[in-house]
Amino acid sequence: MVTLLRNLQTEVLILDEAQHLVDYKRNTAYETADWIKSLMNESDVTVVLVGLKRTQQLLWANEQLRRRFCAIANFERFCLETRGSQ
Repeated sequence: MVTLLRNLQTEVLILDEAQHLVDYKRNTAYETADWIKSLMNESDVTVVLVGLKRTQQLLWANEQLRRRFCAIANFERFCLETRGSQ
């Protein structure tokens, strides 16, 4: 994967639905976070994790990965009923 990212000159990798990376029992959150950290180190790409709130488990499971992220943005669910009250 690192070779592919380099060959394609990838600068940003967006992992959407990232909560699924911690949902599967075959990997612990730490192991998955360590894989992401290694991928970032070896490929020199910026990684953006997008997903449900439990995606943050990846960052809390691995302090080294957490230090590589400069910001966390949490968005509230969008509800049509609240749209008119803006």
